[in-house]
Amino acid sequence: MNKVILTGKITKEIELKKSENGKEFTQFSIAVKRNKEEVDFIDITAFESSAVFLNKFAKKGDSVSVEGKLKNNTYEKDGVKRYRLTVVADSVELFSSNKANETIE
Repeated sequence: MNKVILTGKITKEIELKKSENGKEFTQFSIAVKRNKEEVDFIDITAFESSAVFLNKFAKKGDSVSVEGKLKNNTYEKDGVKRYRLTVVADSVELFSSNKANETIE
């Protein structure tokens, strides 16, 4: 089963984008505390209603919970095969904003 649940703080302002086929999405990172001294920065991709919701209500520093699936993306740069692990959001819950405790799927 491929299921991830993370809670962290948004590290930069959300920017809504459109794919070549017109699908709305956003890519952002959240800072997730591993322990008192260590933080992991996790890349998140949200689509359609989740992306629009985040773009409208979320801002840098807001706490968010993301439930989704891990996706391993591969690409080539300078002749070297590279890998990038991201979380594709199925649902997002925003904790600190004007729309506190809202969930969107």
